[in-house]
Amino acid sequence: MSLRIRLFIVLFVILAGAAAVIWLGIKPSYEDAILEERLTLITEYQQQRIRESDMQLYFWLKVSTELQVQVLNEPQSIELTFNNYARLFPDLQGFRLTEISSNEFVEMRTSTIDEIPSYDSIQEYTFVISEAQSLSAGLTESKRQFFITQEFDFQGNRYRLTSLFDSRRIIETMTQNVLREDAFTLIWLPDGSNLGSVTRDLPKPEQLSITSYNRVTHETRQYLAVSTAFTSIPVVHSIYIDLSVLQNQVSALFSQSLIMLIIAFMALGAAGQLLISRVQRPINNFLEDVAPFANYNFDRPFRIADLPELTSVTERMETIREKLLHYKRINVEQVIVQEQRNRMLIKYATEMVAQYDENGEMVFINEQFADLIEELRLDSSKMRLKDFLDAPMVIVKERTADVSGKDHLVLSSQKIDLEIQINDEKMYYYEMHLTDITDHQNNHLGGLLLLNDMTRSREIEKMRTEMIHIIVHELQNPVSAGLGLTSYLLEEEDISKEEEEEVLVMVKKSMTTLSNMIDRFLAVSRLESTNIKIDKHPVDLNTIVGPVVDSFRTQLLERDIQIILNEETTPLVSGSFDLLEDMMRNLVSNAIKYGDDKRTIDVNLWSNGDSVLFSVTDHGFGIPEEFHDKIFQKFYRIKAYNRQKGTGLGLPYVKEIVNKHDGEIKIESNPDIGTRFTVSIPVKETELELS
Repeated sequence: MSLRIRLFIVLFVILAGAAAVIWLGIKPSYEDAILEERLTLITEYQQQRIRESDMQLYFWLKVSTELQVQVLNEPQSIELTFNNYARLFPDLQGFRLTEISSNEFVEMRTSTIDEIPSYDSIQEYTFVISEAQSLSAGLTESKRQFFITQEFDFQGNRYRLTSLFDSRRIIETMTQNVLREDAFTLIWLPDGSNLGSVTRDLPKPEQLSITSYNRVTHETRQYLAVSTAFTSIPVVHSIYIDLSVLQNQVSALFSQSLIMLIIAFMALGAAGQLLISRVQRPINNFLEDVAPFANYNFDRPFRIADLPELTSVTERMETIREKLLHYKRINVEQVIVQEQRNRMLIKYATEMVAQYDENGEMVFINEQFADLIEELRLDSSKMRLKDFLDAPMVIVKERTADVSGKDHLVLSSQKIDLEIQINDEKMYYYEMHLTDITDHQNNHLGGLLLLNDMTRSREIEKMRTEMIHIIVHELQNPVSAGLGLTSYLLEEEDISKEEEEEVLVMVKKSMTTLSNMIDRFLAVSRLESTNIKIDKHPVDLNTIVGPVVDSFRTQLLERDIQIILNEETTPLVSGSFDLLEDMMRNLVSNAIKYGDDKRTIDVNLWSNGDSVLFSVTDHGFGIPEEFHDKIFQKFYRIKAYNRQKGTGLGLPYVKEIVNKHDGEIKIESNPDIGTRFTVSIPVKETELELS
């Protein structure tokens, strides 16, 4: 088979393989990546709109509640209060106060409406917000007005207060489609109806507390629905994206890529045909010049090829011929002395160096590499490169390769990232460089190994990257809340003193959350530092546990929770009084936080002779087993418990305190006990005596 035919076969196989990889491998992954990116943007856009709308609804509910308070406390000032709120909130159109038994009413309204609809005309559009407070809301039949009703007793009579707000702006904001034509937006009401630019016959999504993603079919098209519920009212906002449009865009892009690939391979085939035609004669001359090498005759010079592409080849071969002729003439002893000198330098080099033969067997190992092999408990007498890479403690993570030519040989370079775990302790990271030498007949002649310890640099880089990502993510919420509220104060012109104070309280709360998070993060970071040493003194844990439990009495009374404290007289431990108090306080606080009201929490303190043990059993929600290790990572929080306020730094702080006291913390979780944390602190009599 001629070289020309082989070239076309190889090009065809490469083209088919590349097309298959692109269409079957890369295209699905690219579609998933595009879809995930689109979903991320849509979800962020949706949640931003819902936050804005929820804030508007919150103020409407606040206005309605304040009007009720005004009726109860100062009914003579209700008109002044209504006018103030109407100026502060332009969406407020009016309110009606109705005595239910007589159906007599008093109403006030702004100039934006002619009348306030009666309760009977809007009753069928009402949905309950809070049964406990008799608080309901809904949209009028025209969907242009939002009303809030609340019933209450006053001076022995039952009254209903109906507040009316202009809902056009908030509905327009939530139903506005800022995406492409392949998407639309709907607002789902509790009765299953929906609002949008065009109402659609689609199934109503479930009322969930988190964003959900569902595939639905509508008018023969498949859509991906992104649904998020409002927090203030039982309404769901959904954005529907046409999947076929996205898939068609990706298919068109990859079709164009395949066409360009075919054109490129056709051009490459034509260029290969031309190249073969031009190199035939220079190759024949090259073969004639290299033929004497078989008889160790290096006297005949190479003729320089008249083809520019082969000029460098003939020049290099001429260099090789001159070197071979030189080696043939020099004294062999000088070569041996030079090789011994080089070996001595490599043997005592600070890097780990080894040389292996054509079979991969180590023929030379320097001192540094020999120490590592001994630590891995491997036999270095007949070690092969494969034996080292296949050792149980050695994990190959990544390989990269490169091939280059040198004289008459081929050099193949590999960079291999290794992880080595010695004696079940710390993981070490190494970067291995392998250089293999083969001749042009693909016969392996041996190679050189260089091993660099990258453990410290990897750990520093990993810690730095993780820390930056975690800090940015966790600090974003309180910072964004503070900035948003501050901007509101600066931009809003007509704002009452009461509202200003309320917003400032919210700003203070966000900044306090941010400050507490930073303080706790610094505390954990200080404890994690290997250079930090705590001052240890004899500590009686019996003097700590009682006051810690007593400090939570107010929270326990508010939630009707009882703490049963069982403590024995325990020996002293060596440690920091403040840190051990923080450890107990964090565990008791978590036990109160993560569980229902009206339950019992067991707190126990006892000794088994060698250690003092402290346990907290919360009889609460419980923690699935797959999260037992993750909850001790900084900022990690289980999504199911996100409704509980926290920073994700409490348990890492506890874990570091226990580690600094050479102790151990264990977690148990099942439906009977909820979650139980048990901390054991060793009793070190020698340290206490020295103290």
